[in-house]
Amino acid sequence: MDHGSNDEQRSAKIVMNTNFMRLGNLILWSWIWGSCLFIAHSASDNRADRSKLKINEILASNINDVKDEHNEDEDWVEIYNGGEAAVDVGGMYFSDSPKKLSKFQIPTGMSRHTNIPPGEYKLFWFDGEPEEGPYHVSLKLSRKGEALFLTDSDGQTLIDCVRFPLQRNDISYGRDPKDTDRWLYFKKTTPLEPNNAEESADNVAKGPVYSHEEGFYGSPFELSLSAPSDATIYYTLDGADTDKENRLTYTGALTIQTNTIVRATVIRPNHLQSETLTKSFFINEQSNLPVISVIMDPYWLYDEDDGIFTNWEDDYEVPGHIEYFPDNESKTAAFASYMGVSIGGNSTKEYPKKSLSIRFRKGWGKSRIKYALWDSKPNVEKFDGLNIRSDMAGDKVSSHPVSGERIKNEIIYEFAHALNSHVDVQAYKPVLLFLNGKYWGLYTLMERKGIDFIRENHGFKEIDMLSEEDMMVSHGDDVHFDRMRSYIESHDMTEPNHYRQVQKWMDVLSFIDYWIFECYSGAHDYEVNIRYWRPRTQEGKWRWLAFDMDSWRAWDHDVFEYYFGEDDEQVVMLPYLLKNKDFFHLFANRMCDVLNTGMSPESAEGFVRKITQKIESEVDRERERWKDEHEYVEKGSQIARFMEHASKRPAYLRRAFLNFFTLKGKEIKVKLKVKGQGSIQVNTIIPESYPWTGVYLGGIPITLEAKPDEGSSFSHWSTPELGQDSQIEINRMDDVEIEAIFE
Repeated sequence: MDHGSNDEQRSAKIVMNTNFMRLGNLILWSWIWGSCLFIAHSASDNRADRSKLKINEILASNINDVKDEHNEDEDWVEIYNGGEAAVDVGGMYFSDSPKKLSKFQIPTGMSRHTNIPPGEYKLFWFDGEPEEGPYHVSLKLSRKGEALFLTDSDGQTLIDCVRFPLQRNDISYGRDPKDTDRWLYFKKTTPLEPNNAEESADNVAKGPVYSHEEGFYGSPFELSLSAPSDATIYYTLDGADTDKENRLTYTGALTIQTNTIVRATVIRPNHLQSETLTKSFFINEQSNLPVISVIMDPYWLYDEDDGIFTNWEDDYEVPGHIEYFPDNESKTAAFASYMGVSIGGNSTKEYPKKSLSIRFRKGWGKSRIKYALWDSKPNVEKFDGLNIRSDMAGDKVSSHPVSGERIKNEIIYEFAHALNSHVDVQAYKPVLLFLNGKYWGLYTLMERKGIDFIRENHGFKEIDMLSEEDMMVSHGDDVHFDRMRSYIESHDMTEPNHYRQVQKWMDVLSFIDYWIFECYSGAHDYEVNIRYWRPRTQEGKWRWLAFDMDSWRAWDHDVFEYYFGEDDEQVVMLPYLLKNKDFFHLFANRMCDVLNTGMSPESAEGFVRKITQKIESEVDRERERWKDEHEYVEKGSQIARFMEHASKRPAYLRRAFLNFFTLKGKEIKVKLKVKGQGSIQVNTIIPESYPWTGVYLGGIPITLEAKPDEGSSFSHWSTPELGQDSQIEINRMDDVEIEAIFE
């Protein structure tokens, strides 16, 4: 099957910025290719056998071909010894640059592995993982085409080289067995065997040219497809692959009157079949939301044995194609690629409206997409996958936030973003999903929460990451975490030195914020929706990641008894740390800080309006689409429940905290005022305007710090007994009003 990306019909080109660089590069390449052409003549006599080594066959897009010893589909390069004596390739070099021919050295002292007898072959895996064995190379092959060099152990003497063009999935590129100076595409690969020219061709046909780009159109139009005169164009309109028996032969322009998916390929004499080019066309679609078009062969959706919709209990990935349109005026997709698709979610898998998990892999088309999807994260521009979430919860709620549960997940994100929290959260945006041109409803597009998330959000490539109730290792290992947890459990956390050690291992504010979010929501399923990570550096600290926090308990649920009384591996560290006075005060004050600002009733209600306004115009269409297959609650009922939660939960949490820890204090009001140019930091927050009033817990020390604006200076506090220091600590059992004076 053909699952290449739309733009991969174009060969890669070397682009230089100046004429001088172009000239220099041309001279260099001329020398290299000349050396390749006459390599046998330039080699000295004692290198005669080495000069018979040839790069014989290349597979730069291994999807379902041979696997390496680790059962992985890795790209490979085959070296052939055409001489009369064995040659040990240990110490020789592979490279993809003529400017540095010694990029990767084949291991020496391993002749048992690196010796190639006469007339025999050796296979090298270009997977970027040389630690996996002597046949594994630190380089990777570009599917778009590049140069490959084999150089002698001096790092300078060129033995062989090839510049290969655009490659196809599971189609190799190698020497014609009858004319070794001629390179062919082979439909059947022959690793460690002579190349088979039975199903081969000089070239691969280019895909058809569309007269119109994918996107949105206000009226029907005529779509033309073109290819060379000796070629035949085949196409489908139902999302099916173009190699199916029921494909259509193009004979003239197609009238596009409704939403239509066109997939087309070219078959041409003496060429291998072109890649399939896929485009979505929308007619008179009106929406203020971004649109995602997912195209999949119906076989991969509904086949009794292999369809992911009919086998939703299983977790496996099938091919598909995605296009993303930022708005309904787009005439081209912001990005488009073939991809792997699996069913996402857990409890929602059985429902007709399913979540989709998208993975971009080299074999499908592109390994990563470069596009700034998230307004709140403009610097996050690359991703290797996406979650397209249906956002249903259980058997009673609909699939949209106005009458469903998904708004709660988005609210947690808004909380974290507003608070500049140390807890990691997935960016999101509401979208419309079309599946094979058919409207599929309102969805939430979200970041994936894997290593790529950490790489793009924080810049770390090597991490430890653990997840779920049994602390499964997702990346790295659990050695550091186990040491930290064991230390917390076995040492007296009331001792300041012991707590300071924990602070070296843990981002304490991240840990606290995560549990404050859990306390606010009272989530039922926190034990299976928990994830934490650290960079694998000497000073790397553990941070927490909040996700799938949409299963909330009632606003008056006693969350402290529920969480702090649990004896599981996630919660267990919290009761130990709360024995430390500094941690306890930080937890209490941070909870009050966030309940006074980002989690205040006013803030929460504002986030609800922000979220619902974006999708309000699509709600009725969504309900109409799924009315016969999902049980809907009354429109707006979940919003009303959340508004009650937002209004009552903060006060309840403060009182419940006082009661659970049997504190003598009560809720107190702290009113802050500013005279002059400056602000006041309260514990972990700085209010945006003054006068400002926050609710705190009496008997818990509160830290205040006066912060003058540029060009101003702190003078004094309005209350003399507070002293003249810019940073003070107050401990009150009743309401208080404090003013900072700046000059």
